[in-house]
Amino acid sequence: MSELRDFELETVRQDDFGEDPPPEKKGKGPLWVVVILLLLLGAGGLAYFYLRQPPPPPPLSEITLPQPEPEPAPQLPPMEEAKEEIDLPPLEESDSFLREAVSNLSAHPQLAKWLVTEGLARRFVVVVDNLAEGVSPRVHLPFLGPKGSFQVVEEAGEVRVDPVSFQRYDTVTDAFTSLDLAGTTELYDQLEPLFQEAYEELGYPDRAFHGTLVKAIDHLLATPVPTGDEVLAQKVLTYDYSDPRLAGLSPAQQQLLRTGPDNVRRIQAKLRQIRGSIAQ
Repeated sequence: MSELRDFELETVRQDDFGEDPPPEKKGKGPLWVVVILLLLLGAGGLAYFYLRQPPPPPPLSEITLPQPEPEPAPQLPPMEEAKEEIDLPPLEESDSFLREAVSNLSAHPQLAKWLVTEGLARRFVVVVDNLAEGVSPRVHLPFLGPKGSFQVVEEAGEVRVDPVSFQRYDTVTDAFTSLDLAGTTELYDQLEPLFQEAYEELGYPDRAFHGTLVKAIDHLLATPVPTGDEVLAQKVLTYDYSDPRLAGLSPAQQQLLRTGPDNVRRIQAKLRQIRGSIAQ
């Protein structure tokens, strides 16, 4: 029997659909401000011009011929705005810094509870590396285990996932999709050197962490959206997908399937947004 448990963004081996024994079967720039100011000043100038009494014409000796206006200076392309730099703490002392920074991305109450764990930067890097390779990150994310047991229903001799099992993943999906996209992108951009240090420490001194993150996102995005009606095959104490195409997915992709159709769509939609923002 496998030691792997039912877990968020993790899966079990192809011959192991869960540890629990088979359950009972049942049913920039304020340009517009400048424009408005110019219009107001222009309108005020025109009103003054039309309402005041015209002055007497000046003597001919005081009349000066208009001088040609100088040619405008060539417009240079705008300079790229420099990225805001922040003083990052040492990797060993980065937990409190990361907790405060990430807590600003969402008001979801569950997020703060998950951030009490230690080694946040290293844990994030390891999880991303696991997902990029299709490996289950279960051991690094014990606090994301869903409540309740995995349930199935049987009808006309076929076993399927009970929709109640999908609902166990609603909370983690809600928390993930609540992240502010702009804030998440900016924070990742600022923290990337910290993640790169942890990634090199993991054993990749000549590889960029950013590429691994994009690979992990793409791997999860390649997961087919389930219908929720997939047929399961019962093993000795576990279940597997009857469809060879689904049974052949990586452990990470199979676990994403088990969050259910609605949650898969929501998670993948958020992942596409994040990938489009950070992978430029």
